[in-house]
Amino acid sequence: MKRCTQFVFMILFVLFSSCENNSFDPDNCVDQCLFAMEDVQGEVIYMDCFNAFGVKFANTTDTEYSFVVGMPDVMDDVYKEGGKLVVVSAYFRPNTLQPDFPDPSFNEDQIYQMEIFSIQEK
Repeated sequence: MKRCTQFVFMILFVLFSSCENNSFDPDNCVDQCLFAMEDVQGEVIYMDCFNAFGVKFANTTDTEYSFVVGMPDVMDDVYKEGGKLVVVSAYFRPNTLQPDFPDPSFNEDQIYQMEIFSIQEK
């Protein structure tokens, strides 16, 4: 019985010690990451020029533009609805996506690609 208990504790120790840390860390912005946003409210929009959904955020760091758009690498279908308010934590990098056609309502400097860490409906 003692041996069985030791074995169970050993298995539990290995399982818990190998768990990943799944918390968002804005300071973990590495490689091509330009900046990170944590728990920021945005609005899902459909970008016709990219034929994809993005998230529009109020721009609080730059006075030239009133908003920026993050084009997610992956977004669950449940959030793909124009006008839906969401709260997002994500890492942002320069946009390398090519639009299908030019869209004069956006400047290229306002669009970023983003890796969503967490997203939830507001």
